[in-house]
Amino acid sequence: MYLKSLEIHGFKSFPDKIKLTFDKGITGVVGPNGSGKSNIGDAVRWVLGEQSTKTLRGNKMEDIIFAGTASRKPVGFASVTLVIDNSGREFDVDGDEVAVMRKLYRSGESEYRLNGKNVRLKDINELFMDTGLGRDGYSIIGQGRISEIVSAKSNERRDIFEEAAGISKFRYKKAEAEKKLAQAQDNLLRLRDIISELESRVEPLRIQAEKAKKFAVLAAERRKTEISIWVKKLSELRKSIEQADEKILICKSQYEAAEHDTQKLEAQRKQCGVLIQQCSEKIEDLQKKILETEKNSSQYKSDTAVCENDIIYCRKNIMSLVEKQTADNLRKNECLERLEEYNKKKALLDEKSREISQNLENIENQFLKAEKDFESIDRLSDEKAAEISSLYRRKSEYSLTVNSSESIISEIKAQTENVSRQNDEYERLCESYKNEQLEIKESIIHLSELEQEHKNRLKGFSMLYENAQGKLSEHKKKYDSIILDINSASQKIKIMQELEKNMEGFSYSVKEIMKASENHILNGIKGTVAHLINVDSRYSVAVETALGGALQNIVVDNEQTAKNCIGYLKQHRAGRSTFLPVTSVKGNALSEYNLKNEDGFIAVASEIINTDEQYRGIIRSLLGRTVIADDIDSAADMARKNGYKFRIVTLDGQLVNAGGSFTGGSQARSAGVLSRKNEIDKLKNDIASLEKTKSGLEKSGLAVRNEIEKINKDTENIRNELSQVISDMAGFEAEEKRLSMMAEQSEIQLKNSRISLNTLEKRLETQQSDYK
Repeated sequence: MYLKSLEIHGFKSFPDKIKLTFDKGITGVVGPNGSGKSNIGDAVRWVLGEQSTKTLRGNKMEDIIFAGTASRKPVGFASVTLVIDNSGREFDVDGDEVAVMRKLYRSGESEYRLNGKNVRLKDINELFMDTGLGRDGYSIIGQGRISEIVSAKSNERRDIFEEAAGISKFRYKKAEAEKKLAQAQDNLLRLRDIISELESRVEPLRIQAEKAKKFAVLAAERRKTEISIWVKKLSELRKSIEQADEKILICKSQYEAAEHDTQKLEAQRKQCGVLIQQCSEKIEDLQKKILETEKNSSQYKSDTAVCENDIIYCRKNIMSLVEKQTADNLRKNECLERLEEYNKKKALLDEKSREISQNLENIENQFLKAEKDFESIDRLSDEKAAEISSLYRRKSEYSLTVNSSESIISEIKAQTENVSRQNDEYERLCESYKNEQLEIKESIIHLSELEQEHKNRLKGFSMLYENAQGKLSEHKKKYDSIILDINSASQKIKIMQELEKNMEGFSYSVKEIMKASENHILNGIKGTVAHLINVDSRYSVAVETALGGALQNIVVDNEQTAKNCIGYLKQHRAGRSTFLPVTSVKGNALSEYNLKNEDGFIAVASEIINTDEQYRGIIRSLLGRTVIADDIDSAADMARKNGYKFRIVTLDGQLVNAGGSFTGGSQARSAGVLSRKNEIDKLKNDIASLEKTKSGLEKSGLAVRNEIEKINKDTENIRNELSQVISDMAGFEAEEKRLSMMAEQSEIQLKNSRISLNTLEKRLETQQSDYK
């Protein structure tokens, strides 16, 4: 065994693939510092399984991959292959060479190969144990290694000496074996815990079984009682049904008569309905015409009243104006008459003046007097002329006043009419706003009732939701309880099946034979008696007691197979066992005694066994002369009457042997092989029943969830409707406030308009009085 070659690729300072070949003898590696001499030693350590980055002179394992330089890119992996000569077969490898390869990628993945096949690091370590070539071997002496060995502790030096002596491999195997033994011990402890747990449940299960039996008896009695009660109720119900049928017949005849009358009345009602509809249409047409006529009449009456008032007012105005004009004409005529008188007087005075002027020279005193009179008369004439012009001026002023008064009066009347129309419009608006306010208030009241109704419905849905949640919680508790029961039963089945698979309770020799049969080392083996029979759980204890160790007897197809099995046990020193060839073992059932009439007799044991017909002879051989009795007292009486000629076993496992001996006592708490099989079947049935219950609960739970979902949807709809109602209420309240403000403004405008109307009426009265 010697080192043949070392192939390095991408490891530290070797980016390119190189191969170093070593011949027999000593090979030295020389070179300047930093040329990579130590990296060759690190490569050997690494390929042999070194895991310490400190030993490899790095910080992390990725540092051993070539990281690149300024002129060269880094590589993606590092690979080292070590080839060792194996012509002397020092290694447990079929080949003249052993090629160990280790590869590491930058992603962290790594692989080991041995002669091209993928292996584990553990396989590499085991390969180099006791050869001195391992990662901890003494074949690689690095810098400072000698001083470490010299200064090492005694236990560390012992590891080196054991490696050199070639016993480290055995120490490793010893440690592995001790580790497996410790795991096996832990498994045994767990199994003991499981067995103790199962043993602690046997007695409560037995008590529950007794209670179940009592319950079955009471349930049967209750069922009989219920059936009798239901029979009585059914007879009563039949009588009630007969009476009800008679009443139904009477009611049917009455119903048919009433239906006939109803049809007649319905036909008459339809005819009346047609006539009423025609009359209603005529009435509506007449009412429309009457309304139009009344509307036109009222309009005409109002227009007539207005015109009559205008005519009367105008007549009064005309009469007053005519009276004024007449008075003015009279005054004018008076003034004209006075003016004519004055003119006449003036003419007379002129004549006198002329007479006086003619006699002026004669009468100077008279002339002066006359001149004075003339001056006074002239002044009077001027005054009268001024008065006449004043009268004309007053007449024109009166005419202007009359015209101005007429225009003002007409303007005031127009304003009065406008204000009246405005008053009517304001009154109509006020009335309209009040009506709208009433409608909105009614809408708000209706919405308030809707809001209360929706809140009540929300409370109802909340109660329904709480009830549904309670139901769902109860379903969940039941469902979780059933899941726990199913898991517990499944765990028990798993444990028992594991015990069944490991043939727990069978002797070592039986296990070896069955294992050889499974591995096809032995042929013709049918199985143990326990595996080939099935017994009702009621009789399992009795049959187990009766068979005893025969449960572990092995059934084979013929005598030669039995001999082969015995030879196999002798060859492997695996103990002893009993074999039952199908061809040679034939038994007879107990038939010479009339036992069916005996108190406590249940059956001959071979008759209650369920098995394949080819094994029936073996079962009769084992149990054909064994009787199953109810209890120990009936078994003792039965055995005494028949001279103790056969074996009797009770349901609870007490034995009366042939010959008169008794065997009995308390039954072992650990379940037997048959009981274990029956327990597995019972647990499977229980699981099936629980699965049905679970399925029912899932359906009911789904129904409850659907109900909750429906309640949530209904609740959401009610909430949306409630929010809509609240929004509508807010809108109506805002509209009511707006209408209230508009109504107030209209009333203020109406009040102002009435004030304006009163003012105009006063002005009109004043103007009319002034005009008069």
